[in-house]
Amino acid sequence: TWNPALHFGIRPAGNSIITADVNYLHSDGEFPFILRNGNETTEMHRLNSDVNSVSGELNYRTSLGECSSLSTKASYFQSERGLPGSVILYYQNPTERLYDRNCAFYAKYRLKNDNGWKADINASYTNAWNRYINTSSTASEDSRYLQQEAYLSAVAGWEGEGSRNKGQGC
Repeated sequence: TWNPALHFGIRPAGNSIITADVNYLHSDGEFPFILRNGNETTEMHRLNSDVNSVSGELNYRTSLGECSSLSTKASYFQSERGLPGSVILYYQNPTERLYDRNCAFYAKYRLKNDNGWKADINASYTNAWNRYINTSSTASEDSRYLQQEAYLSAVAGWEGEGSRNKGQGC
């Protein structure tokens, strides 16, 4: 198994910050296991349990003046893995694989004013794709699934005089 990761952050100017994360995972998955059958014990190696995945995330936050801010996030994940299946009469014939790919984007804009009013606008988009493959001669299958989702929301509110910090601007 090999699992390196990298995190990076920078403040390019003023009240802005950018962070990035990348993660990779590789495992061959061929690990030994003990199969017990009554009084008989057999040592075997698991087949088709390998994993390869990569993920990343990029974040950006900034103040847009004294009374507003913007936060964004973009993320990505991709993996391929084997599904080891069962061991029947000491026989393994794993033929299944699973693939995933997901990407998402999120943004939030916040605005405040001196009178106690606040507003948030949120936007999000997600794209998720999965594929399942079974190459068995008796149960051959290739299924694919795609889901896309987007939303936009806005909310406004007001804080009364007693709940705000006086003299601090927005």
